[in-house]
Amino acid sequence: MVCLAPLAFSQDVTLTLVNGGQYSMDGIYVGAYNATLNNSPTPIICDDFADEVYQNESWTASITQAASITNTTPGLKWSTGGDLAFWGISNSNIVQGYDAMLYLASQMLPLSLQNGQNSQTIGLYAYAIWAIFDPTAVESYIYAHDANPGNTWNLIAQLAQSAVNGNYTKNEFAGWEVLTPQCSGGGGGGTDPCSQGVPQEFFIYVPEGGSALMYLLLAGVSCMGAFLFRSRSPRTRSETL
Repeated sequence: MVCLAPLAFSQDVTLTLVNGGQYSMDGIYVGAYNATLNNSPTPIICDDFADEVYQNESWTASITQAASITNTTPGLKWSTGGDLAFWGISNSNIVQGYDAMLYLASQMLPLSLQNGQNSQTIGLYAYAIWAIFDPTAVESYIYAHDANPGNTWNLIAQLAQSAVNGNYTKNEFAGWEVLTPQCSGGGGGGTDPCSQGVPQEFFIYVPEGGSALMYLLLAGVSCMGAFLFRSRSPRTRSETL
């Protein structure tokens, strides 16, 4: 039963935010953020401007393969839609919205993992990701906090609109996964991260089309291998005596 436990519960992982990373824009860390997934260090990208998370906060998240998302996939942050109509598409077109965010994330991640990159360039990508489903909130924030809001918002909107208009294949985002918080409240930063608000949803990229769930699968396989070896050992020894 202990060996099978990782497989039985492999849809949920523990996500801990270590810090906001090295890049910020207009008073907000834009990512990639530094985090641990089941205690393994990993960079994550936020797709959620509406909620907040705090340094050293931990919560349970479910993993959804990005390539498997459909317009009826339940449980995601934006499964119930957002203001996609702002970009000229239906609010029910969840796939197009997530594909747009994932495309922007795929452009942003390599830059954010290099030292000395332009914070504004990375920031524009981050704000464009946030603006896909939540454009009004992002636009309002930019106009309240940016030194040149009109120009900055235009650059963000151009990135977002171009991403929404893109044509993507299902396999284009292989390796990308969506980490959705599994609680009805959170973001408080205390001992119970689900008590005051909802933690943010994040993207994670696992190279070569792998899956974070594979670590759990391998753990289960290793346990099963040990179990089989132990069950066969007495018989093997008896045959060699």
